[in-house]
Amino acid sequence: IEATEVFFAVTKLFQSKDAALRRMVYLMIKELSPSADE
Repeated sequence: IEATEVFFAVTKLFQSKDAALRRMVYLMIKELSPSADE
């Protein structure tokens, strides 16, 4: 999967009103970027 595809998918999810989806994306980003701690 290309980074741009992931970026656009994440952007769509963040535009969603579903808090659960946003939380999942947030956790996924944290997993993918360990350096982005708090």
